[in-house]
Amino acid sequence: METIVCPLCKESELEVLFYKDKFRVVRCKKCSLMYINPRLTKKESHALYNKNIISPMQYYEETRHEDRITFKERLKKIEKRVRGKRMLDIGCNTGTFLGVAKEAGWGCYGVDVNKGVRKECEKKGISFFHGTLDTIKFKKNFFDVIIMNDLIEHVHDPRKLLQQARKILKQEGIIFMVTPDAESYAARFLKRRWPHLKPNEHLMYFSKRTLKKLLKEEGFTIVRMNHIGRWRRVETIVHKGRGVWGGMEMIEKIIPSKLMKVNISCNFYDELYVIALKI
Repeated sequence: METIVCPLCKESELEVLFYKDKFRVVRCKKCSLMYINPRLTKKESHALYNKNIISPMQYYEETRHEDRITFKERLKKIEKRVRGKRMLDIGCNTGTFLGVAKEAGWGCYGVDVNKGVRKECEKKGISFFHGTLDTIKFKKNFFDVIIMNDLIEHVHDPRKLLQQARKILKQEGIIFMVTPDAESYAARFLKRRWPHLKPNEHLMYFSKRTLKKLLKEEGFTIVRMNHIGRWRRVETIVHKGRGVWGGMEMIEKIIPSKLMKVNISCNFYDELYVIALKI
């Protein structure tokens, strides 16, 4: 474990909001960023990813069918802004997003700290690199698009990540990012029961305000920011809902098994997507 100052503004004054799974959830008194403090070290986090204890590759293989529907919709948002050649997905896991992009004609590159996902990515024709942008050297101005789906809340130094991404992104290239919204109604009402609150892997929680601040200071212009949903199987929604409402287990018992496998579009307005332009 390590104790830190605010990852966004480097101030040390904070207020303790509550505890979740023995982790302390705090908010910076200066910039309002919500984050975990103390938190797992980078070495410990990477070990848990490689043991598939957090963000397990098995889960992403189980959900790949509904994820493909989600990612086709997200790719359309990207292609309205840019029709390029090269795409990098940081935190690609088993490469579902890049598999969809590959089918649409993109040259696809993936990065992940979990070395076990290499085989699944290479099956999809993705150029896979194990590690982080600290250890992998790409050419400057190389990518047209960089994907950060459910990523920035996981990283220990989001500022450094954006600085590294900016170097390898082409002028007028874009970052497409999705992350939980810490100031959504769901987050404020549910508090420690909010499903996105996973303190062993989600180290910080941005809002529109804090995300705008970070991107602007690192040389990006936001061209689109809004809440976004995704496709889920009914059984996935029910499973994730157990921590929100205890009665969900009773409902699970009465839902027909065929219905549990149905994919539905859901938006709880607690996830943000951002399209940001390198300027």
